[in-house]
Amino acid sequence: MLDRLAGEHVTDPGVVVVTGVDRLYRDSDSSTKHAKQLLVRSLAALARVGRVHEVPVIVTRSRDDEFTKPIVNAARTRLRCRDTQFGPRFTDAAGDIDALVYHLGDGWVQTTLAYWQEVLAHRAQMYDAPIVSEEAVSRVV
Repeated sequence: MLDRLAGEHVTDPGVVVVTGVDRLYRDSDSSTKHAKQLLVRSLAALARVGRVHEVPVIVTRSRDDEFTKPIVNAARTRLRCRDTQFGPRFTDAAGDIDALVYHLGDGWVQTTLAYWQEVLAHRAQMYDAPIVSEEAVSRVV
């Protein structure tokens, strides 16, 4: 799959998401050393996909162990996900950026101002109402 994505066969992807990028290598029949080498090659291929298509590449890992270091080394930005009583909480490594999402039974709701600005803009278009201005939003903050 990575070989196909790295070429010119895919047109205009918006983002590449790979969940549990370490899982297959951890569970392989190969030695840990060989599995880590394969993981590093896959991470390099994903980085190439991002460069070729000029898109962000988002990866997650399945757990924190000896396979974590290559993933951390390849990452430009790291987010931490922590489960709270209200749902997952995402923060950057320094704890400076915080985006909360809540499970409401029929889906997830994210509570960042940028998200709600987008939701309200789409809602306003549906009902032919004026779109919320940047000036109004900046006063909220």
